[in-house]
Amino acid sequence: MKIPPCRLVILAAIASFCANWSFAFQITYVNTSVDTFYKLAKTAYKQSRSCPTCILPEPQWLSQWSVTVSMFYPGTIFGFAMVPFMTKCMGVKRSLGIMCMAATIGVAVHFLALSFLSFG
Repeated sequence: MKIPPCRLVILAAIASFCANWSFAFQITYVNTSVDTFYKLAKTAYKQSRSCPTCILPEPQWLSQWSVTVSMFYPGTIFGFAMVPFMTKCMGVKRSLGIMCMAATIGVAVHFLALSFLSFG
């Protein structure tokens, strides 16, 4: 098995760390499309119940929005469920460090898979 050059591994680790930094907080940042989706969700909630005065409960909306934002990254759904427990038990810095290490391991696995694939 041919091992990737050290510089490539370091570059992959840096790229993974930087690329995944924002995903740790993607559920908490303000997204410009949130208002549009919220109006759509409120309308759908009222129409599905045939009740023009019904109000979409905020916890239900927050759950729906989190799933909508996370569906692009299946691993984020698992992370979204784990982050509150991790930050409570270990703190924000340590949790973020663990998440970035996991992402770096994911990049390493990707490189290993490509290396094995190149062997035929």
